[in-house]
Amino acid sequence: MTLKIFASKTISDYLFVSVLALVAVVIFNRSPVLITLLTVGGVIIVFLFFKKPEYSVLFLAAILPFRDVHLFSVIYVKRIVIWGLFSYILLRQFTLPQHHPSKNMRFFTQATIFFIMMICVSLLKTASQLHTGFYMTIGTLKTTIIDHALTVVEQILIVYIVYDLIRSLQFVQWLFDVIITTSAIVAVLGLWQYVIGGTPDPVSFLFSPTLQFYGRATSVFLTPNSFGHFLATVIGIAFPLFLFGRISQKKRFFFLLPILLLDSIALFVSFSRGGMLSLFWGIIIATLLYHVKICQRKLTWRMFTFILMLVILVSLFISQYELFLRYRFASYSKGFDAAVVWLNTKSDADRKYAAIKAIETFLHNPLLGIGYDVYTNKNIAAGLGPDNQYLEILVNAGLLGFIPYMMMLAFVIKSGLRLWNKAYRDQIPFDIQIIMLCLLVGFNIICFSHLFAVTLYYRTISGNLWLFTGAIFVLERHYLSQGSFPERQALFSYTEDTPMT
Repeated sequence: MTLKIFASKTISDYLFVSVLALVAVVIFNRSPVLITLLTVGGVIIVFLFFKKPEYSVLFLAAILPFRDVHLFSVIYVKRIVIWGLFSYILLRQFTLPQHHPSKNMRFFTQATIFFIMMICVSLLKTASQLHTGFYMTIGTLKTTIIDHALTVVEQILIVYIVYDLIRSLQFVQWLFDVIITTSAIVAVLGLWQYVIGGTPDPVSFLFSPTLQFYGRATSVFLTPNSFGHFLATVIGIAFPLFLFGRISQKKRFFFLLPILLLDSIALFVSFSRGGMLSLFWGIIIATLLYHVKICQRKLTWRMFTFILMLVILVSLFISQYELFLRYRFASYSKGFDAAVVWLNTKSDADRKYAAIKAIETFLHNPLLGIGYDVYTNKNIAAGLGPDNQYLEILVNAGLLGFIPYMMMLAFVIKSGLRLWNKAYRDQIPFDIQIIMLCLLVGFNIICFSHLFAVTLYYRTISGNLWLFTGAIFVLERHYLSQGSFPERQALFSYTEDTPMT
């Protein structure tokens, strides 16, 4: 009897939520600005009114991958959320006791300030070239400042939003859950798009209106490579959590496993080689961290399983690479052989040419760079971008912009690795170590993805980079300020992993 009541209640809840979702979709299609303002404003106000600002971070994490909604002028939904939350934490400085940042956090902030200063210098160089050619106009300068440079600054603000608002370690785990759940929604949209061969009409507002489907799933992103890089990051953090995390079996097999399979299939139909390489890189990082830092170079059954799966995945991809390309070019009208020739002589050759021209441009302007976005707007490489974030920074802002950015990344990694210092290693619960491992893996996957795409000012991809950064500093703050974790009963129930004998 109880089971029937539970089942009927669950079904009614699902039906109620489904009806609400349908109504929201209909209203959004008719008046997107109104429903967006009401939803975003209502959610943020409720969170802050009930003194639960941590939930606003989860809300921000949930909306980051999706296409931004333009309201008016230069105002977008994500921009409102980020600046609203940042203004809120600035006001809190006068009313609540504040955290004392760690040395790495202070160094990160100093490097960030210098990086932003160099972006401003780069923008001045860009502005100095106004009206010197058809490539630089008021319109292109406005796009460079508002859509690119300002977006980079806003994303870095996410670090401080996460650091200030998340004061419980439980919310770091919930942040993972939100990111993983959101990836499942994005993956379903990508698979739906791939199966029907175009944008699904019921949810078309989630897709770019200029999107042209050509046989590779893009989901809510602009390109299949962006879709692949996003999924690689989420799989990279979910896989170690599934294999090593001390979580309930229900969560392992009914939450993580289905989403891992769903995301993996969606990654495949994106046919993103860069996404695949980023995923392999993440698995290698996870293997090294688990073996060296957590197991202290002891071979465990889980470690052995992890290495075995890595070898199988890499071998499978190498052996089936031709099959992968055949699926990728299944819709290519001129046939598979012609498609492979085009890939080698056109697509890859263009990337190589753009990278070489970017290096040459940097060598002519090594200190300050050529100016923000001038490389692309000036058609130096026949309109091609360098397709590499690090080259993009070198070309735009020179060494004086590149060095502080790399220092920012280095201080984050150093902060994460401090968890396993001898002074803290024995005091840190295993589940906290796994969370830090997943954060570092996700962070490194996105940084590695910078080799294959210019993603720094795309919130949909690199937004998670700054979420992970803020969470890493949150964990560091806890173990440095308290010496051990007060929530020692743990975020999960678990049993000890035993070494192989």
